[in-house]
Order: sequence, then C-alpha cells, then structure tokens
Amino acid sequence: MACPSNLTGVVYDEKLSSHFNAWNKDFTETPHRVIQSIKRCRELKLLERCKRIPIREANESEILTCHSRKHLEILKSTETMKRDELMAISQKYDFIYFHEKSFENATLSLGGVVDLVDNIVSGKLKNGMAIIRPPGHHAMFEEFCGYCYFSNVAIAAQLMLDKYNLKRILILDWDVHHGQGSQFKFYNDPRVLFASIHRYEHGSEWPHLRESDYDFIGEGPGKGYTINVPLNELGLGNSEYLSIFFNLLLPVFYEFDPELVLVSAGYDCAIGCPEGEMTVTPACFAHFVNLLKPLASGKLALVLEGGYNLKSLSESVAMSLRSLLGDPNSLIPPITAPKHSVVESVLNCIKVLHPYWQSLCYQDLVSPLDIPADKYPFKRVLHLPPVKDVQFYTTETRPEMFPLIQECADDLTVKQVEEINKKIDEIIKKTSLYVAEKCLSVVADKSNMGVYSICQTHLGAQFLSLKDKLCDSPTSPECIKASLESVLNGQTQCSLVVISQSSLQLNGLENKATPNDLDNVTIAAEHITNNYSSKKLLVIEFGASSDHRPTFLSRNSNILLLSVNWFGKRHCCGAPDVDMEDISSESHNINITFNQPFSDVDLVAALMHIILPLSYEFCPDLTLLNLSNTQNSENNSSPLSKAVVGHLIHLLRGLSQGKLVVLLENETNYSFSCVARTKNGNKVNIESPQFADLIDECMRIMLGGSCRPLAKGIMSKRNVLLIKETQDKLKGHWKTLQFRCKIPSLM
Repeated sequence: MACPSNLTGVVYDEKLSSHFNAWNKDFTETPHRVIQSIKRCRELKLLERCKRIPIREANESEILTCHSRKHLEILKSTETMKRDELMAISQKYDFIYFHEKSFENATLSLGGVVDLVDNIVSGKLKNGMAIIRPPGHHAMFEEFCGYCYFSNVAIAAQLMLDKYNLKRILILDWDVHHGQGSQFKFYNDPRVLFASIHRYEHGSEWPHLRESDYDFIGEGPGKGYTINVPLNELGLGNSEYLSIFFNLLLPVFYEFDPELVLVSAGYDCAIGCPEGEMTVTPACFAHFVNLLKPLASGKLALVLEGGYNLKSLSESVAMSLRSLLGDPNSLIPPITAPKHSVVESVLNCIKVLHPYWQSLCYQDLVSPLDIPADKYPFKRVLHLPPVKDVQFYTTETRPEMFPLIQECADDLTVKQVEEINKKIDEIIKKTSLYVAEKCLSVVADKSNMGVYSICQTHLGAQFLSLKDKLCDSPTSPECIKASLESVLNGQTQCSLVVISQSSLQLNGLENKATPNDLDNVTIAAEHITNNYSSKKLLVIEFGASSDHRPTFLSRNSNILLLSVNWFGKRHCCGAPDVDMEDISSESHNINITFNQPFSDVDLVAALMHIILPLSYEFCPDLTLLNLSNTQNSENNSSPLSKAVVGHLIHLLRGLSQGKLVVLLENETNYSFSCVARTKNGNKVNIESPQFADLIDECMRIMLGGSCRPLAKGIMSKRNVLLIKETQDKLKGHWKTLQFRCKIPSLM
C-alpha cells in the first residue's frame, strides 16, 4: 500500500501527439514521446493516483507575458499554411518544424502547465507533473528555437509572480541543453533564481551561446540569481549530477528559500538519449525530485522538456512521478568520484557566485598569485572564459536560414540502437519498485505509551502499532528490535521508536557492559549484524556519544556511523567535556561536534557537504536516525528545530528504498498518561508538549507530509571551519568529497 499522495496533479492528453515533422520521419521530437510516457505511467498505475488537470488553450494575455504579438501571430498563421509554406518558414529558425497543429498543441500545453502550477500555488494540489509537448525552454521573446514555441515554464513563473505576488521562485533546468529562453526572461530579476545543468563543451555544443557559460550569472538586481553549470564532456551520470546538487545547487536553493519550485524536466541527460549522450539512470531522477521536495513547503511542478530515447524517457518520467506521489526511491548504485571536468565546473561556478551566496563558503578563497599554476589541478579555474577558437551564435553570426533537415544527433546503426535499448531494459529490470504494506509503524516503551494515543488520534489506519507484538512493559531493546523487523520484513516503510533514557538501564544487562555499550545504536547494530549480516546499515545520530562503543561498530564496513554533537552536550553522554571541536576521521565512524549556536543553517550545510554525499556513496540497505538526547533537560530546548528534523527525515527517506527507522529518546522522562491533542483542535495536558510536537513532526514527515520552512540564519564561522576540516580529513577515504580546494578570488 502506497503512502497518501495528498493530491499530486498531472497534465497529459493524447491531443498533444497531433503535431509532428511531416518531412523528416527520423526527427527526434516525435509524438511517441508523450504516448510512451503516458503508457508507462499507466502500466505502473500512477495516473489513477493523481488528479488530472485538463489541458486548455492558453489565452493571448498569458502568451504575451513572455512573447511579442508578432511571435504569437506567426505561430497562429501556421494553422492555415500549406506544406511548402510550412517548410519555408521552418527554415528561418534553428531546429524548428511547423505543422498545422503546432499552434494548437503549443497553446494546449501552455494552458495545462499554467493551470497545474496555479493549483499548486493556491494549495489545491501538493505538487504535480506536466507530461506535455512541445517543450518550451528554448523559446525566446520573439524567436522559436529547439522544438520550442512558447516558453511554458517562464510564462507560468511570471504569471505566479503577478497573480500571487510571490517573492521567490526557483527554476531548475536539468535538460541537457541550456534553457536560454528561461534565462533571458529573468536575467535581471532577483525574484527568480534560474539554474541550468547542460552540455556545453566550452561552447561548441548547441545552442552555441556564450551566455550558457558559468560566468553569466545575471545582471543588475538579478546578478547572482542565474547559475549555469556547463558540462564539458560526455558520459556523465548519477555521480556527477548528484555532486552538482550537493556541492552547489542545494546549498544555494536552501539559502534562497523559494516559495515555488519549477523544473524544466528534460530527460535527454538520461542514459541512451542520442542527443544528450549522458548516462543518468531513470531511477536517479526520482532522487533529484526527492531532494527538491523539502523546498517551498513541497510546492513543486515538473514540466517535460526534452528526452528522445523512448525507453529511458518513459521510465524516467514514471520514476519522477512516483517520487512526487511519495513512493520510495528505487536504489541506485553507490555514487563515486565525479569526473574532473565536473569538479572544475562546480568550482568555477562557486568562484563567480560566492559573493552573492553565503552558503558557498567551503573553498579557500586566495589571491590568484598564491596559486602555483603548474601544480594546480583545475587549470580552467585560474582563468575566465571563453576558450579560444569557439564560434558562438550572436545576433551577428546567427544564420538567416537553417537546413530544412537538421541532424539532431549522430546516426546510429540498428545494432547500436538495439544494444542501447537492451542495456536500458536491463537497468529497468534491476530497478526495484518496492513499496511496503504500510507507511509507518510505531512502538514505545512502558514510559511512553501515550504515543499510541497520539497515533490513533491523528493517523487512524495509516500506521501499524507494534504494541500488541510486545509484552505489557516493553524495554528499549525489545522496542528497537520490533521496529527493525517491521521495516526489514516489509510490513512498514518507516518506523518510529519512542523510548526513555531510563529504559536503557532496564534491559537486565547492566552487569555485562557499560551503559554506553547498551545505547540505542549499539542495540540496533547488533541486531542487524547478528540477523542480517549482508545488510548495509547507515546510522545518523544527533546528541549521542559514539565513544566507548563496541569495536565492531567501527570495524564493520557494512556500518557507517555519522555522529553529530554540539558543544555542551557530550558530557551528558559519558564523554569527557571538551572546549573545542572534535573530529574523528575514521572512515566509517565519523564524529563531528559543533559549537553552539547550532542552527538550521549549520545542519543543512553538514547534510549537503558531508552526510548526504557519504550516504549516497555508502548506499545503505537500511537507515537509522537516532535523535537521542535532542532536548536539554534544564530548559527543555533542542538545538534541532522541529522544522529541520522534518527536512532531515525527508532527505534520509530518499535512501535505502525509504527503509528508515527513527529512534526518538524522551530524555526528560515525562509520562504520556494523557490523551493527545485531537483533530478538532482541542488540547489535553501533555507534560512535555515540545517532545509531543517533535513526535507529531516525525510521524507527519514519515507519512509523506511537506517540510516546513527553516529558520533563517548566518552560519557560524567556527562551524564552517569544522565542516572544512572534516571534509579534509575524510576526502582520502571517501571519493565524493573532492571539492575542497583553493580557488582564486575575483574581488
């Protein structure tokens, strides 16, 4: 049984397959792109779980938001043109064909996109996807380009700015070709952050624009609000794209804090696409979506752009829609070191963007004179573009006429196509679409039985109570083991364990080990090791000491322990008091201690630069989040806000096919003897309301709820230094941590 979708919208219609290139049967932008994508979504029973948004013709005022009247009239006139006229006008534009149905398809697609986005912004939908054609992101103010007629995403963004007075919209374009239409529209507008990952090859790749390079970052008030990530070699895949997300895009996106996220979702960077020649697997797109969903309180719309291998396109569309619906992400192979050229491109982006974003502070900025050019590994970081001998398209060099039949990609033999499709079929066959029977199980020890009342009041049949599987007075080890079993045997996707600190002393083993040996993590790890020895366990813990634990935890390569502490709490866990940051750099037992104040901003930085890259490289079968000792017993406060715990849980649900166990320790030992707050808003007395709120938030996010906005803040300089030092000590052990180096300051 899948988790509740909370209304994911979808736009599709067979009418959008009525325009095509009538004189080139091999043209890649074909009606089968939407036909096959819809077919695959039907096969996986995804469409029936969505709310369908009907297409409708966009009106003139909507189109004129981003285009001239001349542009509109030219396209409208093609409805009545004869074949020779259509062929003649098509040659005036780069990679464009006109058909008598092109105007109708373009207006219907645009109308559907606008209505989908409007429903999301107004709260009628949680998120959604537009499976439409023709695409739109290359269309400019008065120029058709690259199969695109109307700039669908840019128009929707502008309309939402105007109608709802939004202040911050994020547009991410992961299509393999640069979305110049979207960039040009908002180049000087700080309300729209535009980011594009695209083939560039130093300018030799289409659309051959100087403006597609990394040093074009906006102008006027919009300077810093355009991010171009140029890809300068072929064959890039999951590792490269995720490294761009973690080290550049997500830190800036979190700092920007958008109110709406729009994705120009082109799948021509997917494996097998003849135009993209990249190797991103279909399942990886679900991970991209999952990484974006915490932003903007979940207000996220994907709009189909490119993608020209029908197998990889349709599968990638389906995996993206599954993620929007809240299904667990399929496993992808462990990511590894990104290719040198991608590290170089990311560093170049940081070089020009760091003055505008405080989150881009994890490289050492030095004078160019202090970098020995002969020893520096990233030569192109030392200079600004362009490279020599590259011919760019400008208003002066753009051809007046284009060939009627333009080659979209290198011709492949029948055998080559068969081999590519066979490889894609193998990837699809190996991709597990696992979904557990229920979304969530809950278990509590004898001191926290009131948790079941909270669950019953708020969740009803959405959760599985493990109460009946245990004795009347269960101990923490019994609770933890029951929780692990419910997830590992497929009963539930996630599990929440609520236990008290005192219960760690009630397991009957005090004489056999020290209290630290009996903590939550040790109990869980021992159970996994003894009963599921081949499973890889990722442990992320906050506020608990990793000192004095059994040696098997640090020596077992199937266990990765990431322990995050904050100054002033380690003494509560039996560790010696410290007055400076402490870093343990053992490759699989990593301990980081932050100075207070420990803010949401600090945790996001640790997530992006350490926790998530290592987690994706480790590729666990089960993820354990231990929120032990998150509350201060003196003032009942926590360094972890309720909102940031929600983001943490959501992002960790993206791993391990969603198999996540959250251990929540009630350090204050308050009793849950009262009934919980009820649906109608009536409140009852709970002696630890903050802890009850934390339980609520954990359950809400584990059931697929949207993340709350995070508190604004400025990163502590000492905590920035700590993350830098941690990366430096770990990069010899972990291939994904390759972005810590000196870069020249342009100031």
